[in-house]
Amino acid sequence: MLGASLARGTYDSDFGYGAQVAPIDPFNPVYAGFNPISVTDTPGTSVDEWGVYAQNRLLLDRWIVDFGLRYGGVETGPSTGNFGASSAAASDRKLTGNAAVMYRFDNGLAPYASYATSFQQDAIGADANGKAFEPTEGEQIELGVKFQPPGSDTLISAAAFDLTKSNMLVADPDNPGFQIQSGEASARGFELELRHSFGEMSIQAAYTFLDTRNEAGFDIAQVPAHAASFWLEYAPAALPGLRLGGGLRHNGSAWDGAGAQKTPAYTLADASIAYERDNWRLALNVTNLTDKRHVTTCQSGACYFGEGRNVTLTLTSAF
Repeated sequence: MLGASLARGTYDSDFGYGAQVAPIDPFNPVYAGFNPISVTDTPGTSVDEWGVYAQNRLLLDRWIVDFGLRYGGVETGPSTGNFGASSAAASDRKLTGNAAVMYRFDNGLAPYASYATSFQQDAIGADANGKAFEPTEGEQIELGVKFQPPGSDTLISAAAFDLTKSNMLVADPDNPGFQIQSGEASARGFELELRHSFGEMSIQAAYTFLDTRNEAGFDIAQVPAHAASFWLEYAPAALPGLRLGGGLRHNGSAWDGAGAQKTPAYTLADASIAYERDNWRLALNVTNLTDKRHVTTCQSGACYFGEGRNVTLTLTSAF
């Protein structure tokens, strides 16, 4: 498989701060009596990101071997009002790759190992001195095993991984409202997943454990150490095409990136009902079924509520 990619983005942000002198009713706000606000005009930044890649898969008896290479570049420069940078102020090039190998045993066991590197522009913008943010670089090693007993509708998988990422954005301690790129972040952990079908029922269950560290040695902001999910689906044979589902999502507690403020854990319930016929699918999905009030983020002295009950009706066709 051969391919190419091109992405263009522009970033421009002007800001100002002010305070209202008079008291304000948050339930019936009347905005008046503001102190004069001066707006700081910062120059815009444009980013062009491109890449060419090749990916190949080999099937050798019981072996499955994947490997690929990508050569890409990122160019950043002042925004001229047009889409993309007219002249690059900074340019980076890098060759990245990935490789994986799996062996399939007769009993349904399939261990595997993989290695991958990455190079991409995660953040568009600049620091307080106008220096454009550099691309992040990553490296991941993963070892795992999949098990599907012959002739069964059961799939069990487990994986352990070690991931590092450099040039992460952090708050600028000397210039409030700006960010800088500093240090390296890491994430180590494992994942467990189960899929099983029995009769008209099927289940999916997953658990993830993460041990993360940012450049300051604290847990990465808003990344829980424990996360789990469970989903049960019923497809009655007497009503072909009908599917009823429900499940739970659990997010463990998470820190703010500085070890000072902790977001409590929460568990949410979801449900769905869908009808499929020919190439059409009508589905009603409800997330946070009980409309549970929960907090998803606590950082810099402030906490933010998560989304309440969300009901979505979709009609899709595949062709």
